[in-house]
Amino acid sequence: MSDADVSVDGEIDSQLPRTDLARLLAGAGLATEDSAYALRLRLAGERVEFTRDDVGYILCSGFDTPESRSQLPEFSAALGRLDLRHRFEIYEGNDLVDYLHHAWELDEDNDGGDE
Repeated sequence: MSDADVSVDGEIDSQLPRTDLARLLAGAGLATEDSAYALRLRLAGERVEFTRDDVGYILCSGFDTPESRSQLPEFSAALGRLDLRHRFEIYEGNDLVDYLHHAWELDEDNDGGDE
C-alpha cells in the first residue's frame, strides 16, 4: 500500500483554551508554535494542527509522512502523562491498522453521533 493511502484521525478531549494547552504541551517538551486559530505542534519537522470544536481539539492536518507518524506513539504517551484524554486512529485505506489512546476506548462513539 502506498504512503498516500495512510491517514490519521485524532482528537484531544480538553476544554483548556488553546494558549493554555499549548503552554502545557510545551512544558512537557513538545515543540509548539504560536497560532491565533489552531493548536500547532512540530513533530519530525512536520506541522501538526488541531482545531477547536465544542468538545475538544480535532486533528485537521499533520502526520502525513512516515517520519511524523513514527512520532505518534511518543506523542500519545506524552499526552497520557499529562492525563489528556485522546485518541489517534491510523488507517491504511479503509482499514484501521493502529489505535493509540489515553482513556478513550475504541468502541466509544468517536464522531459525536448517536450510540
